[in-house]
Amino acid sequence: MAFIVASIVGMIIGRRLCARVPARGLQIGFASICVVVAAYMLFRAGV
Repeated sequence: MAFIVASIVGMIIGRRLCARVPARGLQIGFASICVVVAAYMLFRAGV
């Protein structure tokens, strides 16, 4: 349930920010978050 709520809140915030932040900045930010989450998952898996 928390994941669903976080996803909805993230979508709402993202729609508000996309008008103010350049597209390139959004791409870099999203890619950075993906890399951090992937690294965390690898760390937790013991790889």
